[in-house]
Amino acid sequence: MTTKISVTIAILLLSVASRSAADDPCDKNHYILGISCTDLAVDLPIGKVGAVATDMLGNVYFSSPHVVFRLDSNGGLVRIAGGATPGFSGDGGPAAYALLNIPHDDYPGFEPVMDMPLVAGIAVDAAGNVYLADTLNNRIRKIHTSGIITTEIGGPASILRGGFNDTDLFWQQGIAVDAAGNLYLSTAQGSLISRAPDGSISELAPSSCGTNRRGMGPCGSMQIALDPSGNVLVPDYYCRVIKIGADATIVTVAGDPSPGSAYACGSSGDGGPAFAARLNWPYAVAADNTGSLFIADTYNHCIRKVDAAGVIQTVAGDCRGYYSGVTYGRRGGFSGDGGPASQAQLKYPSGIAVDAAGNLYIADTGNHRVRKVDATGIITTVAGNGDILRPTLRK
Repeated sequence: MTTKISVTIAILLLSVASRSAADDPCDKNHYILGISCTDLAVDLPIGKVGAVATDMLGNVYFSSPHVVFRLDSNGGLVRIAGGATPGFSGDGGPAAYALLNIPHDDYPGFEPVMDMPLVAGIAVDAAGNVYLADTLNNRIRKIHTSGIITTEIGGPASILRGGFNDTDLFWQQGIAVDAAGNLYLSTAQGSLISRAPDGSISELAPSSCGTNRRGMGPCGSMQIALDPSGNVLVPDYYCRVIKIGADATIVTVAGDPSPGSAYACGSSGDGGPAFAARLNWPYAVAADNTGSLFIADTYNHCIRKVDAAGVIQTVAGDCRGYYSGVTYGRRGGFSGDGGPASQAQLKYPSGIAVDAAGNLYIADTGNHRVRKVDATGIITTVAGNGDILRPTLRK
């Protein structure tokens, strides 16, 4: 009798637990590693953060290998797309159950920019839809506010070969969207492409890879951004940031544009004109509503700011990384939370975004964290505990 009662109780408890798990919104919507989704985002592993974006409601979006997260304005961490396995699936269904192929890894068997890591960009439009560069699937995918994912542009074997239609993408990394709904895309080959709301696609700037035409188009474009005037800001393999206007004019706004070599990388220039400074393969840019430019100076392990007067300064990290032409120098570190960002350490920051309040969000890639620099210059970690990513898909 005792045994039967014990078994009955066990079955009832299992049934209750099963119903609770099925009814738990965290089980469907949150990223969980055996940890309650009510835990702080800073206690959860998020892996190699690649890109970061913000919306007008104070939410922060970021990518990690094959996954996209949202850090809600209330501090909740939500997996909104992707899972553990790279692949392609899910169009027309819930993004949380779709498969993505957005590694933070080296170019596989192709060398447009010295096998540097791929970083898939993210952009959010005025309505709150999220656009993702699903890099190795050669697609731009859209995560609708309803949670449904679709392919916006691209398809299998989408390689630029002279035309510009919906299949002409190749390992795109950068993506931006303006208030009118125009999309701007950069590819691994360097071309900058725009797509209007009516679906028409055009090339704003051609690639200059392999030609050493430093005053012309970008090469190996990374994560792009728009400034308040609608110009496209592009960091590229030539260790510079260029500004491309609607009339296709190209101006170098940061990084030494000296001709005579394929690139002019380094670490110098603080306190002087940004166009004479040296950057070290910057991966991302962002602009605030005053027109100041922020640069993720990735291989210098720091964030730099170019003010309205064109003067460059380090605002986070110590900028002591360098490339000698043969070997890399100092490889960054992790320190400084709770103190001035200019005295903190970063490690290969690969993404950056600014919100409407002027807070700076950094994809501190090598430290597996998202960090925030507030308006007073204090840096804190807002997501990630420094661990690698082992996400799960739950249906």
